[in-house]
Amino acid sequence: MRHNISAAVLAGGKCSRMATEKSLLKVREVPLIDETVVLLKEIFPEIILVTGKIEIINRFPELRCVNDIVKSAGPLAGIYTALKTASNDAVFIFACDMPNLEKVLIEEMIDFYQMKRNTMIILVPKHKRGIEPLHAIYHKANIFQIEKQLSQKNYKISDFYTEVTTEYFEISEDYSELFYNINTKEDLLGFNDKKKTV
Repeated sequence: MRHNISAAVLAGGKCSRMATEKSLLKVREVPLIDETVVLLKEIFPEIILVTGKIEIINRFPELRCVNDIVKSAGPLAGIYTALKTASNDAVFIFACDMPNLEKVLIEEMIDFYQMKRNTMIILVPKHKRGIEPLHAIYHKANIFQIEKQLSQKNYKISDFYTEVTTEYFEISEDYSELFYNINTKEDLLGFNDKKKTV
C-alpha cells in the first residue's frame, strides 16, 4: 500500500429511522457492512469499526472494534474515537450506510491528500448537493478542535471546518450518487428500485 492512512467505519448509531441495524441490511445479497469491509481491506493497512454493537463486533474478530469515547454525541464522537485510537496520523472516515462506495474515488482522494498533506488536516468531498463529512480524511491534528466542540455539545461535524485547514475535493455530478445513504426503509426501497433500472 502506498499510504499510511487508517480507515474507520462508523457503525454505532441507534438506527432509529430504520428500526433495525442498517449496516446488516442486505443490498446485494450480503450485509452492507460486509461489502464495505471487503472493499476497504483492499485499500487500507488498518480498519477500525467504531461500534459497541455485539452483532457487528462478532462478525469481524480480526478487526479493531472500539466504542464511542463520548456517548450520545452522534457521528462527531465516532470521528473523535477513530482519531484517538488509530495507529496512523490520518483516518479516512466512512459511514456504515453507503452502498455505492467506489474504490477509484477513495484512492483518488488518498492520492490528493498525500500530495497536500502538509497544507491541510481535513479533505472532504464537495459536489452540487453539498459536502460529505462521513466520506472524508481527518488528521489527528483535529482532535483538540473536536474535543472543544464536543464539550460545547455541538455535534454538527462541519461546524469546526472553518477553525482548521480544510480542503474540499470537488466531485462531478455523476459521482454524487456514490454518497447515497440508506437511513430509512424508503431509502432502501429507492436503492433497490435504482438497481432494477440499471
